[in-house]
Amino acid sequence: VSTQSTWASGYQGVEAYSKMPAIFLVCTDSVYKLLSLLGTIYRHQRAQAEAGETTPLHEEEPDVGMEPDIDDGMPLWLWVGGTVAGMAVAMAVFPFLFKAPWYMTLLTCLASPIWTLGMAFGVGITGSNMASSCGRLMIILFSAWVGQDGSVIPPLALGSLCVAIIDSALDLIRNFKTAKLVGCPVRSVIYAQFIGVAVSCVVSPAAYYFVLESNHPPTDTLKAIVAGTYRALAAVFKGGFGELPDNCLAFCLAAVGIAVVMNLLVEFGPGPVRKWTPSALAVGLGMYLDPGQSFMTFLALLFKWAWASVDPVGCARDVKLVGSGLLAGDGIGSLFTNGVTIFGVESPMRVTFTDT
Repeated sequence: VSTQSTWASGYQGVEAYSKMPAIFLVCTDSVYKLLSLLGTIYRHQRAQAEAGETTPLHEEEPDVGMEPDIDDGMPLWLWVGGTVAGMAVAMAVFPFLFKAPWYMTLLTCLASPIWTLGMAFGVGITGSNMASSCGRLMIILFSAWVGQDGSVIPPLALGSLCVAIIDSALDLIRNFKTAKLVGCPVRSVIYAQFIGVAVSCVVSPAAYYFVLESNHPPTDTLKAIVAGTYRALAAVFKGGFGELPDNCLAFCLAAVGIAVVMNLLVEFGPGPVRKWTPSALAVGLGMYLDPGQSFMTFLALLFKWAWASVDPVGCARDVKLVGSGLLAGDGIGSLFTNGVTIFGVESPMRVTFTDT
């Protein structure tokens, strides 16, 4: 029990006061954006019916050569059919393999797209993927649902299912961002996604094997740190939200209210208020991410502000190209680092820490 409490300390100690409200902010923002989208579609369809005419939801804009052709994507029946088929497979497999009740599996399949919709907006403006946070929240909720007498396996399996659904969708959104920058057809992006998944099924195990062979770990088994954290969450929170620190749940409920108020101000507030009201999702990301990641984002915004102050025309023209180059360089650097690790190259500099 003490080991599990240590693993779950991030959600039972001081960190819980920032992590849990951040998760509630993000999830509430996602639900609000879904309801707002459905309301917009309903008002548009009602206006069409009253006017007796059919107009597109968005006015068509001239093709400037940089926009992906949405009509070139997959047909609607394929999207809907694939979603329904995936839900059916999950509801058939998860109760059989992981003893997860069918209604919990159905709830996971329905909740994941809702959160994905709002987080897609966050990925579009920040590039940060919050899929794991939703998975942790689902683990906590389902663990409290099954109670002390239930197994930790169903909550863990359903939390992983939630992460898989949201993560795959957000990766596709990132690819759509790249398609917009380079003018790539949507169909090509979707095909590339499937090819990438297939290739990674071969490359990832091979890379893991070469890492083990080149580094020679001291034991035959390596501890799965993330898996231990997830299992600790499922075990500890079988006692419900009472396992959270004092007043942490009140902070979470306050975060829900703050997210709703922020979205209402952004959507219906006067001009100056709308301009200066922050995004609830961005606030949640800032609370959840490590300080290092937030600091790098702050430096990038500071650089953009300085550039726009000196050369506003050049900044508006080239800022996307510079950002894309930084992202590409980061990816290439990661590949180089992984290659160095796989081949066991010694680092020219090492930093060690000793007790004093």
